[in-house]
Amino acid sequence: MNVYPSEIERAVMQVSGVVECAVVAAPHERWGQTPVAFVVRSSNDITAELILAHAHEQLAGYKLPSEIRFVDELPKNASNKIVRRHLRDSLEAELAAR
Repeated sequence: MNVYPSEIERAVMQVSGVVECAVVAAPHERWGQTPVAFVVRSSNDITAELILAHAHEQLAGYKLPSEIRFVDELPKNASNKIVRRHLRDSLEAELAAR
């Protein structure tokens, strides 16, 4: 099944207090890939559970991020676009180190 990162990002961005969001695919043993959301939040009151609960109202269960990672900022290029490749690479390196 196709899961589009932009669809998940739109659902996550609707949560009040979410400043930015980027979704990338992480390797998964059973499904091949699973979405992981990197979120910049304005307050520590925004929790992964809150984001997932809201996203569940907007998305099918198989489209929900398997993990929410909170970051201070997302990597961007000179054009101020999010560089998802950096997020994917850091995720893959972390998983490989396990």
